[in-house]
Amino acid sequence: MTTTNHWTPIGESIANLAQLNGGLQTIVSPFITASALERLLDEATGTDDLDVVCRWSRKDIATGIADLSLYAFLKARQIPLYIHERIHLKLYVCTNGTGFVTSGNATNKGLGYAERPNLEMGCKTQLSTSDFVNLYSILNESIPVTDDIYAQILEYQKANQKTDADKLPPLELGGDINDELSINSLPATPAPSKLLQWHAAPTEIPPEWAAAYAHDLCTYNMGPFTTDVEARKSLKHEFTSNELITQIIDEVRAAGSAPFGQVKQWIQQHCSTKPRPYRWELTEQTAVLYNWLEE
Repeated sequence: MTTTNHWTPIGESIANLAQLNGGLQTIVSPFITASALERLLDEATGTDDLDVVCRWSRKDIATGIADLSLYAFLKARQIPLYIHERIHLKLYVCTNGTGFVTSGNATNKGLGYAERPNLEMGCKTQLSTSDFVNLYSILNESIPVTDDIYAQILEYQKANQKTDADKLPPLELGGDINDELSINSLPATPAPSKLLQWHAAPTEIPPEWAAAYAHDLCTYNMGPFTTDVEARKSLKHEFTSNELITQIIDEVRAAGSAPFGQVKQWIQQHCSTKPRPYRWELTEQTAVLYNWLEE
């Protein structure tokens, strides 16, 4: 199979790819600067449902290598930022599962926006279900940056700017995020029966649903099962044991009914996701949730 490689400036290639494939869905890059990302997002359309993962290690923070202004920039655009200290890959993923793997970080030099850019190369790829499982594993292992977490990072930088890199103290980030109350704990596939069907025959998963399948695979701990009955029983247990789902079910039982707008409003007000999603952003997820609760 012939692969077309793209050379510096790769930012232009990523933006063009995003325009043709539904916009950017996920960016994973150790180093990301606000100025470079702003230009990339302005050139790439459809970035409303984007997750951004960078490294921000102790050394990155203390030495000032990490662009801490990135958090404020993303917060203003309602885009979540995550930290994962072990990432080294540079991956830009579009909504339909098309990806761009490259050597270039999301910086002005890496994307080719600087006057003297780095020489980088990358290529287009189609992510498989296993790729998305690995991607969601990275997201699940990452720390979501909130105002509280960000304040801790700023304090760490202030206290350790002149510290020898080999003698930096641990950076223990703690916050008020409850993962089980995050909107990421809501199902993404159309219905339990569809998830089970795809789990039994992974080769039949449409490419545009690979990310949703991988999300639910990780969220509900879908492993190998001997029988369909066993798989369905396990899925029901994992789904109804989730704290956010449990609270929603309790609310519906207490009210005696579940008007769509009321459930959507409840999720928007009670989820731990920061920044809090707009209610209109939850329409599709609430519709999927109704399918799951009914089935």
